[in-house]
Parts: sequence; structure tokens; C-alpha cells
Amino acid sequence: MSSHPALHRASLVALAACWVLASACSDSKTGDTAAPTTTAPAIAFPSTLSTAPPIVSNSDPTRAAPRWEQVKVVTGNASMEVGPLTISPSAVQWRVKWNCEGGSFIINTTPALPKPGPLVSSGCPSSGEGFARLTGQVTLQVVGSGPWKATVEQQVDSPLDEPPLPEMATAPVIGKGAFYNVEKTGKGALTLYRLSDGRRALRFEPGFDVINDPDLVIWLSPLANPKTSREISDAPHYELSALRSTKGSQNYILPSDAPADLKTVGLFCVPVPAIYIAATLS
Repeated sequence: MSSHPALHRASLVALAACWVLASACSDSKTGDTAAPTTTAPAIAFPSTLSTAPPIVSNSDPTRAAPRWEQVKVVTGNASMEVGPLTISPSAVQWRVKWNCEGGSFIINTTPALPKPGPLVSSGCPSSGEGFARLTGQVTLQVVGSGPWKATVEQQVDSPLDEPPLPEMATAPVIGKGAFYNVEKTGKGALTLYRLSDGRRALRFEPGFDVINDPDLVIWLSPLANPKTSREISDAPHYELSALRSTKGSQNYILPSDAPADLKTVGLFCVPVPAIYIAATLS
């Protein structure tokens, strides 16, 4: 019997695609009554997370879903040394996102990487990412002969502990709410403030916690007390931003075009798609 290498390759590609989707937002409940898959709306729209990078998974319930935090942004037109930069000892990994316009582009590190060779080595124009797991004080030796940009980010999984904005101490509270379960489980309180310049600021209070899936975005809706993902998706809604951390306190400034009649904040999982938890403000 003759073999079919093309069919074999196609099968491997399909299996790989399934694995990637499974590593994003989970579509199973732990300790909850599973919602029928037919209730998840098929929504197609541009998303904040449409180009999200691969994220290392973490099943420790005391940790947040891994997230990228910016360490430093550097631009240049020639070779230079950058650092030392401080990479958190608890960082899962770190990366340099780079682009260059002419000549060649190389980045070496001190201390050196465990494996021989530079962190980045490429001809230009080009762009890409270089990953490493060194922690502590790290210095980059950038060799470039044309305009270039390098953004250093570290991936951490500690709960976010952001203090209130200074303006919140005197700003009037225009809404409060507590998260309730929709498709998944979570908890925490929300407060909506009116700042002195007229902008609104949304604060996730300490104790906020949602299941550790990384691909979550914040939806704002004029609908009060929705009970299903379809209720929220069928109503007008506004995508505020990616959720910065699945655990801990965090602040968000609402843009001027955010809904004036905001009533509900929902956390939407992009790949599934489904609303995990929601809170109605009153």
C-alpha cells in the first residue's frame, strides 16, 4: 500500500492547531455545571488579543495567569550597551521584541545565555523576538548599523497589586458592583469613579480573582444583570482592553468613547468565545 506524506503532514497540522486552541481559554468547568456548547455565541470581530504572544501555562491556584510587563524600550542608530536591566527572580521568562531597518542586528547578553550564540542575530530590515530565562541583573550588547528598536518585557505570574490612583481618594464613586459567575468562576468587587477631569476610572479591588486563562478582555455593556454570554454579546458592548491580571487589584481609565450608560462589566474569553464572569454596577 502506498503512503500519503501530504495527508500525514495535514493531520499533524490539524493536531497542532487543536493543541494551541486548548492552551488558550479553557472550555471546561471545574466544580460548575457545564454550559451547553450551543450557548457560546459565534462572534467575529477585531480583538485586543488577536495577536497575543504564546503564554506559558501555570496551574498553581495561588498564581495569576502569566502576563507580559514592560521593562525597558530602547531605540538607536548604532551599536550600544543597554542596562543593566533588572529581571525579576520570579519571572517565568523574558523577551526582546525588536525591529531594524538597515544593515544587521545582533544582541548578546551578560551573563551569557546557557546555550551558545546571541539572543538575536538577523539581517535587516526585519523584526522578531528573542527569549531568555536569565534573571537578576542583565546587560544587553546591541550591535546595529541602522535604525532599530528593542522592547524588553518580562513574563510574571504574581497577582497584580496596583494601588488606587491618587485622584480616587477624592473622586466621587458613581458605581459599585460584585462579580458573579456566568460561564466560569470568579469573585471580587468593582468601583467606578468620576475623576476631576471628567474621565471615568474603573478599579478592580483587592481580592479580585478569576480562573487562570490568559486570553480575557474587558467588555462594557449597558445591559444590567445579564445571565448568559449570548445576552451580553447580542446587546451593544464595548471592548475596553485586555485584562491585565487574573488576580489582584488593577485600574483602568475609560476612553471618552466608552459607553455613557455603562451598567455591566464582563470578562470575555476570545477563543471560546464566552463571558466568564460579570458585575453590574449600581
